[in-house]
Amino acid sequence: MYKLTHATLFISACLLLFGCGSKTASIPDTHYINGFPVTETPALSEFLNYLNTDYAEHQLMQKKDIRIFSQENWVSDDPKQISYYQYTNKQLLTYYRPIFNASNPSIKLNELRNNEEKLHLNKSIGNLDTYNLPKIEMTEQNQLKIQTSKNQKTIQLNEELERYGVTNDTNFHFTLGAINENNLLIILEDTDKANITSEQFYLFIDQQLANFTITQFQKERANEFMESGELEPYYDLFPKTGDFISVFGTVIVNTETNKVTPLQDEDLLSKDGKFVYLGGDMKEPSDDLEDGVQRIQTIENYTQGNEVYEEEFSIDYGEISDQLDFDTKNIITADIVYFNEDYVVLTLLYAGRLVGHGGETNVLIDLQDEENPQAYMVNLGLQ
Repeated sequence: MYKLTHATLFISACLLLFGCGSKTASIPDTHYINGFPVTETPALSEFLNYLNTDYAEHQLMQKKDIRIFSQENWVSDDPKQISYYQYTNKQLLTYYRPIFNASNPSIKLNELRNNEEKLHLNKSIGNLDTYNLPKIEMTEQNQLKIQTSKNQKTIQLNEELERYGVTNDTNFHFTLGAINENNLLIILEDTDKANITSEQFYLFIDQQLANFTITQFQKERANEFMESGELEPYYDLFPKTGDFISVFGTVIVNTETNKVTPLQDEDLLSKDGKFVYLGGDMKEPSDDLEDGVQRIQTIENYTQGNEVYEEEFSIDYGEISDQLDFDTKNIITADIVYFNEDYVVLTLLYAGRLVGHGGETNVLIDLQDEENPQAYMVNLGLQ
């Protein structure tokens, strides 16, 4: 009994001293730096890539240094079909390098994002066979024609989607949302119901164009739908960590059991769909990200409900205000505008001493060195 008691006390002391399940024994101090990062890093490249694309564009793959994107039909030169473009990481960094030394990074970023020169960065892909990309076009009466290097097929959308009220009068925006050597995902949106996620249609089809599934996806019915196994052949199209995939940014699915775990309203999924920022989703305008300790998990650990964190770091709004000499330390708005692996970008708006605003900034938090988080304070005009 004497030995057991001492062992128990020793284990308890270790848990108190080092924590349980956390990636690090203590939270490292965040180093605050005034200005835009001066070093080009992989995580910064991903952030610039995010700034360079919009909601009508999807990155499909990366071949070594080359990024390949799809564009929705309505922004393509021919609105009856989708188009593709590419650029290298080097070209991306070269184009946005003027931000690094700009006296006003916000104005310079806005110029670059809206400059016609950007068209020269986004190089159109003419030969689709170079990257085994499908030709996808819409013909009369909503006939969707798909052509790959292996086959071609026409899908009668009016027939397949009749139960959803689709007719000849329905017009679609469409694009290629994901692709690999086995499968394709085509996203279709009724233009009369644009921006309503539950009214989007997802067409999953294999590269041979032999089998396909077309469906809507609704979070409230995700359990029933995923447990049916209808999407199992296409799981390789979704972001994955371990045995878990994130599906359309709303739920996480165990690929072995098809069990669904909803993403909680207050938690935020990363852009690549593989990480969750706990308490990072500010759904209401009145919601603000609390400062203090911040925690990020992989979708696998998040689903398992454990306390294993991919990243743990701290934010101090008072320290940021002091560094930038703002009027007060009182936050009006604190929100996440970008979150991906090893990188978080905040927008902060401070109250004035009596009325109005006392200062605003973005904060670029670089977590690539987990022992030395870097927070770059620079106003890029991102909200």
